[in-house]
Amino acid sequence: IVVFDASSGVGTVLLTGNTTVAQLDMALYTGTLSTDTSTNTFTSSGSFTVGPSATFLVAGSGTITVSGAAAVNAGGLLNWTTGATGSFQAFSLSGQWAFSGTVTALVTVAGAMTINTQGYFNVTTTSDSQLLFTSSYANSSQSASWSINTHFAAYFRSTSNQTMTFAGANLSGAEFSTCNFDTTLASGTVTYTMATRGLVCSGLLTVTDSAASTSVTLDTSASNLAVTAGGITIAAKGVLIGRASTINVQGNFNTASGLSGQTCGAGTESGFQCGTSTVLVGFTGTITTTASGGTPEFYNLTIGVGYTVTLANAIGISNVLTVNGTLSIAAVTVFLRNDNATSASLVFGASGAVTSGVTGGYIAYFSKAGTLEQIPAGTYTNVGLELTPNVVVAGDGYEYRLLGNATFYRVFLVPR
Repeated sequence: IVVFDASSGVGTVLLTGNTTVAQLDMALYTGTLSTDTSTNTFTSSGSFTVGPSATFLVAGSGTITVSGAAAVNAGGLLNWTTGATGSFQAFSLSGQWAFSGTVTALVTVAGAMTINTQGYFNVTTTSDSQLLFTSSYANSSQSASWSINTHFAAYFRSTSNQTMTFAGANLSGAEFSTCNFDTTLASGTVTYTMATRGLVCSGLLTVTDSAASTSVTLDTSASNLAVTAGGITIAAKGVLIGRASTINVQGNFNTASGLSGQTCGAGTESGFQCGTSTVLVGFTGTITTTASGGTPEFYNLTIGVGYTVTLANAIGISNVLTVNGTLSIAAVTVFLRNDNATSASLVFGASGAVTSGVTGGYIAYFSKAGTLEQIPAGTYTNVGLELTPNVVVAGDGYEYRLLGNATFYRVFLVPR
């Protein structure tokens, strides 16, 4: 057992060569313990504690291995300045964990990761660094010092179901850049269920199963927690359960390669159980889903002001499509199902527009419920209109009411 305490001085102690200890205790230390700049290893077979006035500096490119519980107390600093590989078990962070190097680092936390209210990451690295979590994750940080950049990626890769408590609105910015939910399980299912707060990733969020098991799922939970990401890709055997959550997408949205057969309203979709969620799109880019023939891919879909969103394929909307920016539909069809008998399944904001670079793109009122649809006035460029009610209405039948001036290149009335 190696103990550095207040009597150990305030300078820097340099570890040269490979170092193995049964336990490292820096709880009362007021100095810095540093690995050297070579490829040497540091191993603690027991606990690892960095006290409130102590720093553990990773300066070499070797391996840091801690087999017991690790803790960085409030005021303490774990500073990763190189591309060293790290392996920890349970980790409690109440101080600062910094990544400040220029070489890619890969650190694995195999036990429960707990970040307390004062704990924070401070990431200034100029090369991609990855944190791999293979167990539960709970982040209660409220620190204004939490700071990450585009080189900081979180990989959640468990072999069993996990509860994920993210910091959400406790932080002023994103919790991570890239967020990847995966598994190494050879067969079976793994579900990551969100708890307490939402998730904010400034970069791409991916749900995938690289181990080719049955499925990997990110569930926003019965609490309907929000997800914000710089882009969302639901890849092979991946599933996102939207429930009644708000999904904020600030990059491309692609579910086409996800696990098929996911319930979305009255139909099924690859990769996305839409529930009664709202997908808010605040980017100029592309939406790619399973191509719709009238079944829904979204419950609510909103296009943000100032953005042009292009559909890669036909989509169906169960409830409401809101266009505050520009929706480019090329030569595909948007099916407005009106499953909930709303009278306005398409809503235009002040700058809303639907465009098609070539004739052949359609807005199809595929009305499945109600008796009335109000068609908003606005800009429809090279867009066709199809009125095709799928519900029997007594008397004069289903009513479609145009609310103002609109120009369509073609209008179809198709009773079913």
